[in-house]
Amino acid sequence: MELNWVKTIIWILTIGSIALASYMTATPAPADEVVLADRFDLTPAFHMSYPEGWTFQSGGVGILLFAEMQTVFAYPPQPGPSLVVFRSDIYTLGQDSLEEALDVYLRRGPLRGDKFAVIEAISETTLDGRAALMVGVEGRQFSSSPLMRSRIIITMADDGEHYYIFAADAPAEDWEEEWPFMEAMLASADIRE
Repeated sequence: MELNWVKTIIWILTIGSIALASYMTATPAPADEVVLADRFDLTPAFHMSYPEGWTFQSGGVGILLFAEMQTVFAYPPQPGPSLVVFRSDIYTLGQDSLEEALDVYLRRGPLRGDKFAVIEAISETTLDGRAALMVGVEGRQFSSSPLMRSRIIITMADDGEHYYIFAADAPAEDWEEEWPFMEAMLASADIRE
């Protein structure tokens, strides 16, 4: 009888330990606790740090993609967390204001068609000590695609000639876990023009 009691206690402690370990690994780390192991500094205009296991790829002039290796190099492409940085001149997106530029970007990009919808209203924020606007969208690229969430932030370079747009994306089911990594990356952004 005593042996069954001991087995029961061991079983409860084991299950409790597994549950605690699962909770601790599933709880998102605050952005100030995220370790960014690598730094993009290949251009004089822009630098940003990113987590270990991530890489970056140029998507053309003015476009940088930061993502986990399996997201960037998988075939077929695998959905995963990513942060895309777009650099655009003011003539492409609008000369008048951040609001106008964000509206143009959204209409030409995520809100074109009916695949994505705004889930977080436009709000004021800062990025690299600059005034910025932020908006959240969610949707599917294709009907068979996973539901994706994106937080988009726009700011202007000191030169007054370039907008920087940051689009942090992740599958909606992973958003809470992945956002702290992207938030830490955004906090490390250094616009130098």
